Amino acid sequence: MDMPDLSVNLGRVKFKNPLIAASGTFGCGREFSRLEKIEDWGGIVVKTLTLRPKTGNPSPRIYETDCGVINSIGLENSGLADFLENKAEFVNNAGTNVFVSIYGRNIKEWLALVEKIDYACAENIAGFELNLSCPNLNGRIVSYSAGQSAKIIKSLRLRTRRLLVSKLSFSGRIIDVAKACMDAGADAITLINTLPAMAVDVYSCRPVLGAKTGGLSGPAIKPVAVNAVYQVYKALNAPLIASGGAFVWQDVLEFILAGAKLVQLGTVNFTNSAVVNECLDGLAGYCRKKRITKIRNLTAKANEKV
Repeated sequence: MDMPDLSVNLGRVKFKNPLIAASGTFGCGREFSRLEKIEDWGGIVVKTLTLRPKTGNPSPRIYETDCGVINSIGLENSGLADFLENKAEFVNNAGTNVFVSIYGRNIKEWLALVEKIDYACAENIAGFELNLSCPNLNGRIVSYSAGQSAKIIKSLRLRTRRLLVSKLSFSGRIIDVAKACMDAGADAITLINTLPAMAVDVYSCRPVLGAKTGGLSGPAIKPVAVNAVYQVYKALNAPLIASGGAFVWQDVLEFILAGAKLVQLGTVNFTNSAVVNECLDGLAGYCRKKRITKIRNLTAKANEKV
């Protein structure tokens, strides 16, 4: 059998394969370019940008658990101006599809981020991943509110033709929020962001993290993320990007079967810089063994009625 077709379409954008490097674990891609070929990825998501530089949360900000990581970075980044001056050129020549993850404190900031990146990056980015779900900031998580999430998307939809992807937190209303995002003009939904989490030092009797709480990522949250993908696809049949705990090709395939078009790999990038090639080899081998010519034909197979 010939090499299976691993390409996937999301809207009008074609991805050479379904593997996406997740925001917050891959910088702008340049940080990993000396370890691997960035163009091997189907796409990458740039670490979340804010309009102005953000110092993030107090340290310590990372805590490793038995089966994951709790982070409390707090969206630390050098701001939009530094991105445009020092990183946009690399992004424009990354050799793969790029999503820019953004976060605004209000509609005005969301619009400024989209408009300025849209202009500076010409046609070289696939779109924006809207970070509506960071658990490491003061205040209520935006994606807990269907109305607030939809309002942001409606405003941005009027300003850009690029893909708009809403990244959501897990909650009991995740289907309602996802529907509101799609109705407002989102092109896809990313499920899920990290889960709110905490660790306590039994000797000091104090929280381990400087900000007390953070977000749990890694294998521990994968079953929750798979369920979210399965349930949202079942309810909405919407284009989905999976995120949450994928470490090996079998995890990627599980997300695809549950309903995802694309699958983000995040925490694993901290421990295995060869993961993209390992997953591509595994997916191709699986397809050859099963005589599957196109991996996109497997999307949502687990959601089909028997």
